[in-house]
Amino acid sequence: MKITANAKDILNVIKPILAYDNRKPPKGKSYYNEDKYGHDVRIKFDKNLIEMRSVDPARVSMMRIVTNIKASVKDGYVKKYKLDKKEEEHVFNITKLANILTAIGNKDVTLETKGRNLIIETDDLTQMTPMSIEDPNYPKVPVITVPATWDVSVASLKKKINYMMRIADYVRMKYDKGLVSYETKDRFKNEDEGRNCMVFVDAVEHKPFDGDDKPYTSLFQSDYLKSIIQYVTSPTVTLHIGNDLPLRVTYSLKNTDFEILLAPRIEHD
Repeated sequence: MKITANAKDILNVIKPILAYDNRKPPKGKSYYNEDKYGHDVRIKFDKNLIEMRSVDPARVSMMRIVTNIKASVKDGYVKKYKLDKKEEEHVFNITKLANILTAIGNKDVTLETKGRNLIIETDDLTQMTPMSIEDPNYPKVPVITVPATWDVSVASLKKKINYMMRIADYVRMKYDKGLVSYETKDRFKNEDEGRNCMVFVDAVEHKPFDGDDKPYTSLFQSDYLKSIIQYVTSPTVTLHIGNDLPLRVTYSLKNTDFEILLAPRIEHD
């Protein structure tokens, strides 16, 4: 892989995944394997696409970013590029890369992979950065079909989550015939259900999957829900839910698609 672009433009693309990868754990929780998964980002080069993905150290959530390089060249964000015909996947320390790009500033930079190294080059700098060792157990992107989808304002969603976090550990999302509800669910069902309850209901334009318009519901931890939404860089997102399936949060900016996945809390009788 070899790509030339302005260092600031590259930084703008990786900022969301950089913030996601370096975030602090939710209050009262710790990342027991933070050193193993905390700062490495998987980057895959395939034809005209570059895919970056990072996994939450607790393996509760994942962020994925896919950039269309060919379209970026056409729009002037990328000066030139060369991707091998063979698919490549590498592991980078995203924090180190961001620090180097920040130091370079508003200048063109060439990034090139050679063996196990990333070569970073400008008109007056050449730096070789070793890439991390690939972990064969690193989670893959799950292949799932999440049927109920709708658009929502990020500001409105953040406000709902902040309110609900004050009284409950979990948020239940429900879709049923054009209505979406966000409900609190306390940890101790027998004592607290029916008390300290908060419900938000919105009428939405549902985007049915294959004409499906059934009711769907999933439960999510409110602190993790807040942690993934706060790094969204778009005013609106599309939410996707199913019955006890991961929450998908998707949006697009310029030539880049963003996807965040959050594992559900499965209830047992």
